[in-house]
Amino acid sequence: MLKVLTLTRLHDFGYSGCIPVSRSEPFISSWMSIRSQTAGPFVVHHYLGEYPAKVDVQLNVTKDGEEYIFSGIGTAQRDDDRDKMYGGVVYRYNDQHVKLYVPKSTGISSYTAKGRLVYTGGSAYTGPFASSFQTGFVRIRAWRLCDFPRANFSSDGVYDITSKEAASSFVRIPHSLGDWPTFVVVQVMTSDGYIFEAEGAVFVPIITYYGGSTMFSRLCGTVYSVNNLEFRLWAPFNTGGSAVSVFCVVDGWGSEQLKFNSGTVYINAWVLEADHVVFNHQQTYGKNIASPNTVNLGNDYNIDEHITFVQVKSINDSFMFPAAGSAMSDGSFGSFGGVVYGFTENKVLLWRPADNQASGHVIYIGGKWGNGVYSTKQNVAYLKVSILYFPSTDSCGKSCVNGSYYRCDCTSGVAQIPIMAASSQSQLQYVSGNALPSVMCNMSTFSTLVNLKTIQYHIYGLEFRAIVAEQHLNITHFSVISTGKNIKCLHMNMPHNASNYVNVNFFISNFGIPSKQTALSADDEMIIRVDYQPHVLAQPFDVFHVTNGVNPIVQLVSTTVFLGNSSNESNLSTNYTISITNACSEDCIGPGDNLEFMIDVSTEFDQCYAPFELEFPFSANTSSLLTVCLYEIVKIGSNFPCLVLDEVFTYENRSIDGSIENVIIRFPRFCNLKVSNDITENVISIRVRVSLKEQDKPITTWGGPTELCVQTRAHGSYSQKWPCYNLSLRQITSFPGLTVVDGISVPTTLSFLSVNRSLLVSVDGSNFEKKEIELSLVSIGVTMTEYGISNPLLATDVVLSRPNACLNVSCCVQNQFRSSPVTDYLKIYNDPMENLIKNVSLVLDKSNTSCMTLPSNGDTPPVFLMKMNASVLLGVSGPQFTILLHGKDLLCEYHGGQSSIQLK
Repeated sequence: MLKVLTLTRLHDFGYSGCIPVSRSEPFISSWMSIRSQTAGPFVVHHYLGEYPAKVDVQLNVTKDGEEYIFSGIGTAQRDDDRDKMYGGVVYRYNDQHVKLYVPKSTGISSYTAKGRLVYTGGSAYTGPFASSFQTGFVRIRAWRLCDFPRANFSSDGVYDITSKEAASSFVRIPHSLGDWPTFVVVQVMTSDGYIFEAEGAVFVPIITYYGGSTMFSRLCGTVYSVNNLEFRLWAPFNTGGSAVSVFCVVDGWGSEQLKFNSGTVYINAWVLEADHVVFNHQQTYGKNIASPNTVNLGNDYNIDEHITFVQVKSINDSFMFPAAGSAMSDGSFGSFGGVVYGFTENKVLLWRPADNQASGHVIYIGGKWGNGVYSTKQNVAYLKVSILYFPSTDSCGKSCVNGSYYRCDCTSGVAQIPIMAASSQSQLQYVSGNALPSVMCNMSTFSTLVNLKTIQYHIYGLEFRAIVAEQHLNITHFSVISTGKNIKCLHMNMPHNASNYVNVNFFISNFGIPSKQTALSADDEMIIRVDYQPHVLAQPFDVFHVTNGVNPIVQLVSTTVFLGNSSNESNLSTNYTISITNACSEDCIGPGDNLEFMIDVSTEFDQCYAPFELEFPFSANTSSLLTVCLYEIVKIGSNFPCLVLDEVFTYENRSIDGSIENVIIRFPRFCNLKVSNDITENVISIRVRVSLKEQDKPITTWGGPTELCVQTRAHGSYSQKWPCYNLSLRQITSFPGLTVVDGISVPTTLSFLSVNRSLLVSVDGSNFEKKEIELSLVSIGVTMTEYGISNPLLATDVVLSRPNACLNVSCCVQNQFRSSPVTDYLKIYNDPMENLIKNVSLVLDKSNTSCMTLPSNGDTPPVFLMKMNASVLLGVSGPQFTILLHGKDLLCEYHGGQSSIQLK
């Protein structure tokens, strides 16, 4: 149970009585009652004396007697101009206070008053419960940057994002961590000096017009994602910047009418150690799969001291999107996406788009966002739940012992001191600069910007060191400020858990752009920020003296590899191996089977590779018989930090019916940089699912061996590799005559899915029909497991299949059919010589061209009298049904009150 400490109803929230002048710990306000459809904004003073590094708005609501916490949201994505449900508490802040904005109807009849503090998405979402909350309690938590460990990456106002220009509505920011950050805060400062925090969910894709073209629902917001290489930010763009903003609170959000078309981005990202991550959970999560809507934490985590951080990670490209504290759409605005979460002290509750919502996605970027750049729709992702803990620290609130030195600021003082290069590099240029100040305070931080100029088609392995007075300086922070277009990758190798280190190793890869060959252009430059300080002395605030005029020296030890150029790659390696493995235990394939293979491309340490392509399936004899159900790159080993999915291109060859006949995946030149000594990180893995094409009859033979090849091949003229995976064909079962098939048996040791099954059935050996069947377990034996068919079928030839090809993975199983002669289900009277029963299959084969000759006077027997099991042989049920007979020279006569078929 959550505890509400004190309740106040104030327009200006905060402490009563004394105002704290300085703080040495994060700020936590009292709980205060709050209600939607009341005029805001509401103000909470945080008393930190500076801009917070992170603000958390907690909303306490009650459902069925249990209290839940939901988080505030960074910006409104819509207004109240549509009469549809929405929810959320928007917040922004400056160095004095936090402002809260709750939904409040404009009051015009055509506008809605359905805005709530929290909305779980209604029928558009599925989760633990469906609800909206108009009342609750709210409190604010705020941290200074010194309340956290030193960020492993910071981007301090270098990048802007805008909704007025298409090119700037999408922003890429490289972070060079070489890893996925554990905790991220993306702040955007608007022109009035306030900060809001970017979100990770797009609930509204487009501007909605109504009442002609004069009235519209404004589209606002900034969303972000991050992977192990970069951040991506999107804002909505519209020609001329009309009706879109990076941040807004307009109609339906209180008295302030705020619209900002641009903002400056500030990012802090941490790769945290275990002492800060007290709970970590990851699972596959999404639509149409078994996805739990609650994550149990196993312990109680105090909501005063911990941060709940929920993200969804793309399966396709590994970008992570933070979850939201409320839904702002009921699915009526078009495509939408995102996960909504709430929590208690011991569990996290999750809401995702419902299975029946075709326009809803777990991850979604599209519509007006980022002018369509890197749009994506993903229904399945990885869910990541982290509980973070940051204990109180003494780093906040301290001052230097000797305050006479104006540079002596032990908490946040940063002196912009350029550096001097140790020596010139033949393939690398960088700036020189001035000396350090004569006196420095221990724990003070000094920074410089290093401008590196690279050569196209080169990769650099660099070691960075800073030395003064023949002593190394501690490097406390190393980050990339900007990179040119040609620099595709910068990968660093440095300890994330260390507070300081004396050298940093990193790689720079300039792969060049063929259309731009200007040497040393801006596209080939990058700027690195380096923060450093003297060695930590015995006493925390001793003064560190430096001889006047001594320059700090930066040493860059460079190992250069020439990558060829846009047309010459002959010096690059093609020495890789390709292996194919089958996820199924049986190496066979039949109609409806969906086999999943893993294609692994293995490389060698410290090698750069020429571009290559994979093509699959490829076989001269059988390519037309296969269709590709699914393909995806599931792993790019950590030893290829400069190989990103953006530079991998795929090409599909589709048949007339839309099925994929074959696929080509083309990889650019890349290098194995041996980031890890683990050879499994030398591998690129592609998952491929293939199926036999739909045929009008089962495939029994091909113009060659009964096998299938899933083949790969290198691109270009340097090397070609042709590995194949041989498969046997699951054969058709043929009976000597018309037979009743009422069950199947499969090896007990094999995995077999009994649901969603069908049969390809023929009653004449040439024409086949697909029939869906229901199987029920009959018995499990030592060697075979037997299933019954709910509605037995007549067949002369039959093969097991599935009704929906490419639906799910379905391994091949060499099954046996349980069958019995058709004569077991019928009886012909007075047929001692079996003259009639031999031809009865001609009556039941559902063909009007194959007929049975009926007896006439003088024949033995002279009449045809047959009793049959109609439910099995004719597939009918119920006490009454009609049989239609086709024939020649037939009459229908009554004898003794019964219908009788007679010959003329």
